[in-house]
Amino acid sequence: MAQIKPEPTDEADELLFIDEDEQSPPTERKMWKVLIADDEPDVHVATKLVLRDFSFLDRGIEFLDAYSGEETFQMLKDNPNVAVVFLDVVMETENAGLMAVKRIREELCNSLVRIILRTGQPGQAPEESVIVDFDINDYKAKSELTTSKLFTTLVSAMRSFRHLQTIEASRHGLQQILEGSVALLKVRSTDCFLSGLLMQMQAMFNLGSDAILCARNSRGSTGGTLPKPVVLAAAGKYNGITGTELERANLPAWKQDIIDAFESGQGGFYEGHFSIYFYSQTVFEIVILFESKNAPTEFDSALIEVFCTTAAVSLCNIHLLETLEQKVIERTNALSKANEDLLIMASTDALTKVYNRGYLFEVGNQQLSSAHRYKRPLTAIILDVDHFKAINDTYGHSTGDAVLKSLAGLCAGAMRESDIFGRYGGEEFVAILPETDLEGAMILAEQLRKAIETLVIDGPVASVAVTISLGVTAAATKDSDIAHTIGRADEALYLAKNQGRNRVVAQ
Repeated sequence: MAQIKPEPTDEADELLFIDEDEQSPPTERKMWKVLIADDEPDVHVATKLVLRDFSFLDRGIEFLDAYSGEETFQMLKDNPNVAVVFLDVVMETENAGLMAVKRIREELCNSLVRIILRTGQPGQAPEESVIVDFDINDYKAKSELTTSKLFTTLVSAMRSFRHLQTIEASRHGLQQILEGSVALLKVRSTDCFLSGLLMQMQAMFNLGSDAILCARNSRGSTGGTLPKPVVLAAAGKYNGITGTELERANLPAWKQDIIDAFESGQGGFYEGHFSIYFYSQTVFEIVILFESKNAPTEFDSALIEVFCTTAAVSLCNIHLLETLEQKVIERTNALSKANEDLLIMASTDALTKVYNRGYLFEVGNQQLSSAHRYKRPLTAIILDVDHFKAINDTYGHSTGDAVLKSLAGLCAGAMRESDIFGRYGGEEFVAILPETDLEGAMILAEQLRKAIETLVIDGPVASVAVTISLGVTAAATKDSDIAHTIGRADEALYLAKNQGRNRVVAQ
């Protein structure tokens, strides 16, 4: 393989190959599949005898047999990778072969297989109409197919099949690269691109079906050591190891050759395989290993260099877009969190961490409007700490604050998710209870009173016990806003205090 080592620049990425003279024998010879479809067993025997030593691109033939149009169709259905079919026209019916052609093309959608129609009775299927009406690739009378003619016909069909395979593989590779380009803002867009890159190289340069693409971050990590290479794309028999660290991947002995390529920054040709090394200066180092007994030609090497350099630039662009996307996501999340924090600050009492007066009125009005619209019950509870001024005067405001925080926490924990509980002002708190009638609100108010009565609050100066008084009311149809409802509850609270405190009164 010719060594290609362009001078690195700030704008271009570098691709390196290494010269290697050794060439190795193939590990396993692949075969072309050829289907003989004829109702005469002698035709099968004769065809196999004539073509037994056939070889094209160092691949022999694996013969398949069918003796009817139906068997032909089923054989193609089970073996979609058949390259060539020698197809008799007359089998179980006079046009069984032609009907098989129609089904192969239309039902199986197999446009790759090369179909050579053979007939011993040309008059029954005139060549002109067969060529026009049926998607066949060659038409021969059996008498025409001498040994030499059969050989040249098969070579032509094989070459055509191989070219179509290359085009189809190229189309799939391009499609995957395009999908990767469309999905650049998705998490796995780089992986999608690399998988398409591997397929496209296989298709463009006929580099073999078994291949691995490994990459590592060229920026390194803490301490200056480079991350371990990871298999980011694979094909053929290695398809199942994508996403695996190279060191843990179940690979043959030449795993070390991939590691050496990373360390030396050079690809090379070895026994039964060769590697390609290139890098994208901002993101990845990449090594691609293909199983093949033949190295790329010098012309192919030049094309691979251009292809990989372009791919390296594309990887830089993908990485840039992914980085920008991540920054946008992080910035959006930060702004969202900031907005949430602002909303919480705007709706929350700084001392007790329950809702503040403004939020109580805002949400309370919404709940009151809904209760009026759907004719559903709504109640309000207002509570006040008994003798709170004396607590502040005796133990100080820090103890008073501790009382308010403990009381708020206990009451908020007793509420349903749909209830709204907040600080109304000073030592007063309000609970707005949707879908709750006066009886239900009285039960909750009494539970709160008893819970507070038994509570001992540890303040910074002393432990104190407190009681609360509570006023309860139900929303009325005449209430135009929640302030009217809370006002009646406040009147009930005033009565509770006048009646001796530590009690619940409804108004």
